[in-house]
Amino acid sequence: MDIDFEQILDMKIKIIFEKETTEKSTSDYDTILCGSIKIAKIILQLFPYLKEKYGKILLEFLLKDCLFEVPKQSRSRSKVRPPKCKNPTTRTEAFSLVNVLCRDCLENLDTVINYIKKLQEKSSWRTRKQSDWSISTYHDEKSTTGFVGIKNLGCICYMISLLQQLYMIPTFRHCILSIDDPKKNEVPKEDNILYQLQCIFAFLNQSEQQYYNPQGFTNAFKDWDGNPTNVLIQMDVDEFFNMFMDRLEFAIKGSPQEKMIQDHFGGTYANELICKGCPHYSERSEPYLAVNLQVKNKKSIKESLDALIEGEMLDGDNSYYCEKCDKKVPTLKRTCIKRLPKHLILVLKRFEFDYDMMQKMKVNAYCEFPEVLNMEPYTQEGLKRREKKSEEKEADDNEETEDKPKYPLELYNYKLSGVLVHSGYAEGGHYYSFIKDREDVEGNDTWYEFNDESVKEFDKGDLESECFGGEEKWSDMMGHSIYLKNSEKHRNAYVVFYERISTEDIPYSDEEDNEPSDSKKASQETNNEKSDVQMASENEDLTSVNEPKLNKCLTTRIPDEISELVEAENRKYWQYRFMFSKDYSEFILELCTLWNTRNIVLINYDTRNRDYHIVGIDENQY
Repeated sequence: MDIDFEQILDMKIKIIFEKETTEKSTSDYDTILCGSIKIAKIILQLFPYLKEKYGKILLEFLLKDCLFEVPKQSRSRSKVRPPKCKNPTTRTEAFSLVNVLCRDCLENLDTVINYIKKLQEKSSWRTRKQSDWSISTYHDEKSTTGFVGIKNLGCICYMISLLQQLYMIPTFRHCILSIDDPKKNEVPKEDNILYQLQCIFAFLNQSEQQYYNPQGFTNAFKDWDGNPTNVLIQMDVDEFFNMFMDRLEFAIKGSPQEKMIQDHFGGTYANELICKGCPHYSERSEPYLAVNLQVKNKKSIKESLDALIEGEMLDGDNSYYCEKCDKKVPTLKRTCIKRLPKHLILVLKRFEFDYDMMQKMKVNAYCEFPEVLNMEPYTQEGLKRREKKSEEKEADDNEETEDKPKYPLELYNYKLSGVLVHSGYAEGGHYYSFIKDREDVEGNDTWYEFNDESVKEFDKGDLESECFGGEEKWSDMMGHSIYLKNSEKHRNAYVVFYERISTEDIPYSDEEDNEPSDSKKASQETNNEKSDVQMASENEDLTSVNEPKLNKCLTTRIPDEISELVEAENRKYWQYRFMFSKDYSEFILELCTLWNTRNIVLINYDTRNRDYHIVGIDENQY
């Protein structure tokens, strides 16, 4: 039976050309691609006269697409990036096929040498920086999740975990990258916090490396004395968040996106004084970016929110002096939420000062939080609705009152989108984040763990064991016996991120805010004490998110200067991987030892390919 090997070779070459790239990283192995390359190599070894013909077809594709192609920048994480061969075994076989094509074929050898010469002559990878020669070709590989980590320079895990949370909010990320820095000519780049933040977001979005080095950002982010961030001192992430937002707000002032922080995270508290001895009412608004909640003796976030709005009764000697009535009256003093942001950030107060021990302590108590959180009961309109219903029910016990919220209930529903975890003790520990992928192309509820340089998938079902705190059982050994004991979990949620489910926003208006809470409160103070931010917000709603306005940010691109910087770093990284890998060194060594057996065959030395037949020698005689 005659076998048409050339037809088989054509089939295998077609597979090599047309097979979709499936190797996302060096750990992936494409069995079909590697097998096709092996079979093609064996057939070319058996029939060397085919090398010149198929070398013209195969060589350029093998060198460029399979081995040395530098991936172009792409915003898609779902698409597998080139080169086609990433696994060491697949690359070794591809190099071996190139060598077989060059063996005894000067034309193919000349083609390969010219390609390698151009590759070696590119000088972008030759630098004088010692750090650029600390090369680890596979250990610094980008995570298979498609996300990029941030290098921990010492004790900056608090900074890294928060920046990853902010980056994973698509509208916030795109708005930051779309800002044309109004202070770019006033502040040098090394001290420009906005420029450095744009660099971080751009590298997280486009880098081919495992992590980004944030040294530029830590140098630009100064402490209160004007010194660069000390990377060896850990900071409370809540404190860093407030400081960072203040600096960022100042940096973007004067740009079209100067309200973006308030548009995303800004909300308003209502500090109310509700007089019980007269119909008067007083209110003072207070802006916030994050809601601080007590967790000690609270089993859930809902209990913490109930405690937030509980308030206290001022009576007796502690009664409130009502200027309208010119006397002291019993008064309910409470705080509630007046306006809700699109992205709700809840800070769980897990650190407190113990005056008995005279030291800072961490509260590791159990505190759960739901996947979907309804915030209507904790808002000003929600409290007014329940109070009105209660009063109407007291007025007429037999008549059922309509319990209808002021706005559609779906506008108050928030979905869990991220958790920032602290593991350790009050004086030291480690921060890392669990974050939902809001841009999953398949619409899956996929979560990832961002832990400094490492990014990996996370099972959302483990949120309870990893984030709620409380106790867990540990096995211990006493003598020859093993027993279980309860021990506090030192890993628990510190900052929880929620996002409004509805794309619409609650239609707050200043007129509605000035309405009295019910019919008994005949008048409301108009000269309330207001903070500076609240005064500035009278002409523009601080918390209302204009969805179309934010969506415009999604069409923006990375600034050209930063994009070129990312592209150059990616190109240098891939050239490192290409030129300093073991398989490439072995390929070059093999290439240098080839000779042309068409012109000379040493009688006492085997040809490299054992292809005696090409010069008419019977191999059985040797």
